[in-house]
Amino acid sequence: MRNIDFNKYQSALIIGNGFDLSLGLSTSYMDFVNSDEFQILLNMQNQLAIYLKVNAELQNWIDIENELKLYSKNEDNAKFKTEYEALCKQLVVYINNIDYSSINKNSKAYEVLTNLSSTKNNIILDFNYTASTRLILKQCGLSDEDIDNRLIKVHGEASNNDIIFGVEDNAGIKKEHVFLRKAYNIKYKALNFSELYDRIKSVAIFGHSLGETDHTYFNKLFQESCMYNKFSTNNNKEFWLFYYKENGYHCMMQQLDSLTHNSLTSFRQYNRVNFINTDKEKVFI
Repeated sequence: MRNIDFNKYQSALIIGNGFDLSLGLSTSYMDFVNSDEFQILLNMQNQLAIYLKVNAELQNWIDIENELKLYSKNEDNAKFKTEYEALCKQLVVYINNIDYSSINKNSKAYEVLTNLSSTKNNIILDFNYTASTRLILKQCGLSDEDIDNRLIKVHGEASNNDIIFGVEDNAGIKKEHVFLRKAYNIKYKALNFSELYDRIKSVAIFGHSLGETDHTYFNKLFQESCMYNKFSTNNNKEFWLFYYKENGYHCMMQQLDSLTHNSLTSFRQYNRVNFINTDKEKVFI
């Protein structure tokens, strides 16, 4: 990954799959499991794909990364690595076939990104594999150079065939299934946002669940936001936390409770925390 000078940024926008869903794109794991690209795996009798399909139908939703952990614990499939690699390959194909012409320009996600596109001291940490962010920034008039200087594709990009897909380091998997870990991927780039978090004064999070698989990226941000340092000039960050409906708020608070080590009170006391329900409220960021 290119070197980025974090010193010039004062705010960060962190986006996850909920961002693409808000844009109207079919990027959920259920969309993938129900796709023609996934059907190819089923036709090949890929046992991992069959397992995922059965569980998706039973639950009417699926978190593939979590299911990989369970599959690793409970299955003894000699072809697991080969079938996992085939799954990753088809996921890339599926994402590269997404029709971006259907992006909803009236969505909250589009509004937030276009509002921030004119702010040159804003950096974007994009956890999605899609090209949606790059396309919207181009529509806003940013050059390729400007976009490259402000957009970090944390987990890679399907169009570059370098996606990082898998489980976190502390996931309980069998030792022979180490290939499931994100850091196992030869294309994995170790990203350290400590310097960025020290400097920025404002953080907006849209569509990212802050789930366990990405906690390593956020531990420092939230733990240090719960502490007041009288020698620091950068206390009291402003947070804009976007969620979707009541359940989205509940899930976000669960993750924040974990990330702050059960210090939600300190987090809200030492920072200006704004919660925005994207199902109802207008965006003022």
